[in-house]
Amino acid sequence: MANFRYSVPLAVVICIALLLSCTPDVELPPPPQSTNYCVYPEMGQCFSTSQTTCIDGGEWSDYCPYSSFDNISSPSMPSSSSRAGQVGGPLVELDIIIRDFSAPANSLREREAANYTGYYGFQEYDHLKSSASKQCNSNSSQATKGMVKDTLDYSQCKAGEKRRYCARPLPANPAPAKMCYGENLETWYTNGSHTKTFNEVLTLTLKNGLYEIDTVGYFPLDKYPDEQTWGKQNGSPKHNFGFTVAGSAEFRYVATNNDNFAFRGDDDMWVFIDGILVMDLGGVHTKLDGSFTIDSIAKARGWTDGSAHSLNFFYAERQTDASNLMLRFRLSGI
Repeated sequence: MANFRYSVPLAVVICIALLLSCTPDVELPPPPQSTNYCVYPEMGQCFSTSQTTCIDGGEWSDYCPYSSFDNISSPSMPSSSSRAGQVGGPLVELDIIIRDFSAPANSLREREAANYTGYYGFQEYDHLKSSASKQCNSNSSQATKGMVKDTLDYSQCKAGEKRRYCARPLPANPAPAKMCYGENLETWYTNGSHTKTFNEVLTLTLKNGLYEIDTVGYFPLDKYPDEQTWGKQNGSPKHNFGFTVAGSAEFRYVATNNDNFAFRGDDDMWVFIDGILVMDLGGVHTKLDGSFTIDSIAKARGWTDGSAHSLNFFYAERQTDASNLMLRFRLSGI
C-alpha cells in the first residue's frame, strides 16, 4: 500500500513532463526595431539611417539628442541628396535657373567692333561709358551698390507658379551714377529669345556643419554641346562665359541655430529674403565677399521662431576673365 500511495504523484509528474515536451513552441513577437541616427552636433541636427557609419563627421548613435529633428529620414551616403526646402543630409541641392547669353567679346577690340553681337551688359567696360554726368565705377575691386531695387519683381509669375521660381530683380530708379551697364538687368533673369535657359541644381556638400560649394572656374554650361548654348569663348580649353544664375530655397527660422549665409565670387551677386534685399554686390568686379546672419534679419523683421521664409539669389558672370563662385551657409529646414 505504501508503494502505491507514493507512485501516483510520481506518475502524474511524469505525465505532465511528457505533455510539456510535446507542446509546440510559442512564436514570440520580434523585438521592436530601434532607430539609428547620424548626429551632426555642429548643425544641431540628426538624421535617421540604416547604415552603421556616417559620413562627413557625423556621429553614429541610436539616440537623437535634438528632439525637433527626431525620426526625420535623410540620405546617409554620398551618392544621395535632398532637394531644397526639405531637411537635407550630407548633400543639398538648390534649384537654379541658368541663362546663357550671346557670346561675350574675347577682347576690347572685338567689343568695340561694329559687328559685335554680344548681349547688352556683358563684356562691357565701365570706364568707357564714363562722362561728365555719369561717373562709372572703374575700380574692379569694388562692388557697384544700388544697382537693383530693394524688393523683387513678381510680375512675370503665372497663376499657380511658385513665386520664388519666377522672381527677378529690377534696376534701381534712379540708377546710381556708377551703374553704367545694368539699366536692363531684369532681362538677365527673364526668359526670351535673347537667352537660352537651363533648369539645373547646384549641389552643396556638408563641411564642418555648413553646406558649401567653392569653385574656382565655375562653368556650369561647359557640359552642354555648343549648339545648345551660345558657345564657348576664352580659355585653354575654352569655357562658356556670359551667363546668369537665379537660385532659390525655402527654410525655417530656428532662433538657437545661428544660421548664416556667405558668398564670394565675381561678378554681380544679389540676395533677397522674402523678396527684400539683404546682400548687394553688384557690378563687374574681382572676387568679393559678403555674408549675413539669419538672426540679425529675424530680429530686424520680428520673425517668430519656426516661421517659414524664402531665399533668392541672383548671380551674373559677365566677363571672360574668370568665373568664381563660393556659397557657404547653414539654413534650417534645407
